[in-house]
Amino acid sequence: MQNPLCKKENTCFPLLTEILKQEKSLGMKVYQTYLAEQLIERKKNNPLYSLRAFAKALEISPSQLSSLLSGRKSLSSKLARKIFERLNTDKISIQSMLEDMVIEDSSEESYFQDLESDDFQLISQWQYFAILSLAHIKDNKATAKWISDRLGIDHVLALESFNRLVKMGLVKVVDGSFRQTTKPLHTSTDVASIEIRNYHKNNLILAAEKLETTEIDLREYTSITVDVDLKKLPRAKKMINEFKKNLSEFLCTGKTSEVYTLAIQLFPLTKVKKYEN
Repeated sequence: MQNPLCKKENTCFPLLTEILKQEKSLGMKVYQTYLAEQLIERKKNNPLYSLRAFAKALEISPSQLSSLLSGRKSLSSKLARKIFERLNTDKISIQSMLEDMVIEDSSEESYFQDLESDDFQLISQWQYFAILSLAHIKDNKATAKWISDRLGIDHVLALESFNRLVKMGLVKVVDGSFRQTTKPLHTSTDVASIEIRNYHKNNLILAAEKLETTEIDLREYTSITVDVDLKKLPRAKKMINEFKKNLSEFLCTGKTSEVYTLAIQLFPLTKVKKYEN
């Protein structure tokens, strides 16, 4: 996915400089400002210094750095410590930035557990996450037949999927039932990944099928088309994620018996002009 800050690498640094001037209005996080300043300083010392070179120095991928700078991906405490150490940041500044991150992200970090991209590749089909949700239903059965009957999938697929989740340590069998061993999982946001794209495509296909086969009182399909101020898009995406978390907490309380998917899409119908003054 292309970095909205850097349509072309040689235009990245002037844009970053301008953004730093507006950081308060844009709501940039402390670590975003710090990384941008470090990148600009290196560019001043070496005009040929690139985003790719900076990513290499930090021992992360260019796309990951791009997402951190733009705010499309949050910085975990573990990765923050690694990056700050690579930048020889003093301990007082590190502690201050980590404290800011905890205040901003504590609610989301306490609810979700990150799923690394390599692990997501192994379970990127919808049935894996459905099985994880079945693990929270009372009196579930750790058998391929029960899982295949509940999800309407092939017996062999149910067995292979369940065994993989057990092998990965994401579920465990207890007295004939199974339980999820982790918090709700989520993947990196706004990072280009063919596996994540395919996962969403499969969800859309599944949604189209369920639109035809599920009774109207057991489903909800809705959409709205609006004009958009692009500067509000980061906040809108955060609001969507907050809604997703809140609805999940609401639906998962009580006596659960079924597994549902909530799929939300927000996409442009116009050809987006990213760089208007």
